[in-house]
Amino acid sequence: MSATPHALVDLDLAPPVDGEATLTHDATFESWDFAFSLARDTINVAIHGLNGLGAGLPTLPEGSLEDLVVAPLTGDYGAIRGNGLALHEVDDALGVIGLNTASVARSVASEWHGLAGAACSARLAGASAGVAAVGELLGHGSVLFDGMARVSEQLGVRVEKLVVQVGTALARLVRKVATRFAGPAAWAALGLEIAQKGWGVVQDVIDDVEMVYDGIMNFLDLKADAIAWAEDCEHRLGVLAELPRRLQEALS
Repeated sequence: MSATPHALVDLDLAPPVDGEATLTHDATFESWDFAFSLARDTINVAIHGLNGLGAGLPTLPEGSLEDLVVAPLTGDYGAIRGNGLALHEVDDALGVIGLNTASVARSVASEWHGLAGAACSARLAGASAGVAAVGELLGHGSVLFDGMARVSEQLGVRVEKLVVQVGTALARLVRKVATRFAGPAAWAALGLEIAQKGWGVVQDVIDDVEMVYDGIMNFLDLKADAIAWAEDCEHRLGVLAELPRRLQEALS
């Protein structure tokens, strides 16, 4: 009956600390997220009114920009980078352990003669090689996490820039709606003007609505690209599935 192994010390490992941002982010991003929801609702009221006159415009999607595109697209690059840093640290630690174990194996071989000494030295040398193999695997994993964090943050910066572009168009639309479509009398006058002069009288509004809509569709296209990227990352991280087996071999 084999004895159950016990840890020599109690381990209390905290989750990895999030990594820091490494790219320059848009300073206006957070303010636009809240402004988008308010502006979007105002614009949709105007769109419903124009559609009541026969414009046939699409309404802007519900949900904040954070809900729609930012979180699904970027992932948590700070947590991803933190995992990469943790793997780097473990890789470095295992490297030191491997070197020390190999040094002990050499000392045992030179000082402890006979079959027992040879067996102990061989055991230590094998453990050193196993630890080195695990460290190499973790090194590959840390590189993968580093790359994932970099792409994740790059996606975030792209999204932030789109948020600002769409937000600028939204702010312009809100001003137009507030000055030209305020109240039933204004809508009645607008309907009459459209009937007499055509849609050209509100073409600037239509252009801005389409610009905002296209921008949001670009967000959704980026989301599809990000999903494909995440699936690729999942496949590449399959290399870490070898970690339990490698650890068992190193410690057996």
